[in-house]
Amino acid sequence: MAMAAADQCDYRDGKWVWDDEHGGGGGTRYDSENCDMKMTYKCVVNGKPDGGYLHWRWQPAGCNLSTLDPAAFLRLVRGKRLAFVADSSAHNQAEALFWRWAFPAPHDVNISTYWSPFLVRSEGHSKDYGMAHEVVILDALTEPWTADLDAMDMMVISAGHKFPHNAIYYDDGEIVGVYNRPDLNRTEMSVVTAREAKVGDTEAVLRKAVLDELTVAAARRQGLWFEVLDVTRLAAMRPDEHPGIYIFKHAYAGGPVPEMAPNDCLHWCTPGPVDMFNDTLMQMIAAGG
Repeated sequence: MAMAAADQCDYRDGKWVWDDEHGGGGGTRYDSENCDMKMTYKCVVNGKPDGGYLHWRWQPAGCNLSTLDPAAFLRLVRGKRLAFVADSSAHNQAEALFWRWAFPAPHDVNISTYWSPFLVRSEGHSKDYGMAHEVVILDALTEPWTADLDAMDMMVISAGHKFPHNAIYYDDGEIVGVYNRPDLNRTEMSVVTAREAKVGDTEAVLRKAVLDELTVAAARRQGLWFEVLDVTRLAAMRPDEHPGIYIFKHAYAGGPVPEMAPNDCLHWCTPGPVDMFNDTLMQMIAAGG
């Protein structure tokens, strides 16, 4: 494992600053209206009335974070296969980075996305929204991303959003935990379900689990490079950037919004914070060699 150099910037620590070079006098970072990406991320096209969310730029406390240069990024990953794995947030990030997925010579770069919200095998709501809960098999990995693992040079894995769902967790054929299933006579996974829990406790537990597994992976897999970008705090500072009801084009035609309107608070408009994730991804790849 090649960890970041001691003097590498801590991208988690910083603040969002107003930047008139994007989203105002100088135009947006890119034209999301004409990008071939999911309409649910195209807040401008969908009529989001407030344009302020286009102005903000992440400024780390200890360094400057350069805007990703597409040509430089392609040179950095030349001849590589890059995969984005896990939930729809990973797909959101991939679409903000690329809307072409194969770059021929001289770049010879291939980009893939894999739907695997729990990383391990799962059945239920994440595949069929008519299902009320998830069945998660902890000791079985999912296809096809694990089958393609050896062919990949770099993988960006997004994890965390799907775990606070109604679920039953199995290991070696036995139920080892449940979440929000009072009909089962099982002890709840109290560490993430405590009703008096402080805001952020669940995120802290999930974050610790990721960091713990990073340490385990580093000890077991010599020659591989692992690094974690913790975006919990900086993402939580940008609720204005969620599509909200503007997952649909011109939602409710400017009229009153129903109390139970669908509200997307997991993904991001583009341009937006996912571009900062990709700015940082480029710096992390460059630092990792």
